Amino acid sequence: MVRILLERWGLSVPDAALLLASDPTAIERWRDAAGEAAIGAEQSERVALIRSIYRTLSDLVPDQDAVDAWMTRRNDTQICAGRAPIDVLRERDDRVACLREIQRYLLGELYG
Repeated sequence: MVRILLERWGLSVPDAALLLASDPTAIERWRDAAGEAAIGAEQSERVALIRSIYRTLSDLVPDQDAVDAWMTRRNDTQICAGRAPIDVLRERDDRVACLREIQRYLLGELYG
């Protein structure tokens, strides 16, 4: 999952650390791990939300490049209001709640 954050979504190590509530050193360790790295309960919840967001985007958007750019590209969704999702997440104190909000929004778009 950390590889998706860093490679596909084009997130910096500090942004990945912000999303996963971890320090940048741990993110780099996870990024470089050959397999899945051990993570704590809080990170596990965040990874589950991020996976759900990514999968839902993949189901919603037929263009893989658009899915990969979504987190860093400005959009006009109600949540983002012309900002990139990562910018919204940076501004929020409760990032887990924000990830849930994004997840609910995307699932609503997918399932109506």
